Amino acid sequence: MLEDTLVIITADHGEEFLEHGDVLHGRTHFQEVVHVPLILCGPGVPRDRRQDRMASLVDIPSTILGIAGLDPLPGDGLDLSRLWRQEEPELPARLVFAEADWNNVKNDIKRAVRGPRYKLHFDSLTEQHQLFDLSRDSGEKLDLASRDLPVSRSLLRELEEFMRIQRSTQAAPELTREDVEHLRSLGYAE
Repeated sequence: MLEDTLVIITADHGEEFLEHGDVLHGRTHFQEVVHVPLILCGPGVPRDRRQDRMASLVDIPSTILGIAGLDPLPGDGLDLSRLWRQEEPELPARLVFAEADWNNVKNDIKRAVRGPRYKLHFDSLTEQHQLFDLSRDSGEKLDLASRDLPVSRSLLRELEEFMRIQRSTQAAPELTREDVEHLRSLGYAE
């Protein structure tokens, strides 16, 4: 059965262990929290091959479909299998977005937007942002936001546009009692 099975190992987040003064996860978008492995094994996936490119969890569904020989889904995700099948030498240039909220305080949402080189962190509660050049500072220790770089303004605009689009999309339907019970049985609701 394993010969015909695609196995994917990943995570929705990493953990911080005081690299930026905190422990655990959920409140920041530093690399130790958002840089997680994506490991694929199975038919159509080459062995012993490593891709060192920026990807996102939204790429997983389209990648699964691509490995199965099906068309990718419309939307944000990319078919990463095109890289090792050499249909594309590089991924298209794009930005990847992240968000975390603190349930105890209204509008306490932290967001991040990352391109190939720079990552911008934005705190919606304080309206402060931080900018890091990951090509020179992978540990995100030197905040460049005070230098008022054009890239900072550009990434803030991109984040604002992304949030505008997110707010304009249709709201999720109300959950039925059965939906809530099912989520509760899985440990996702109280």
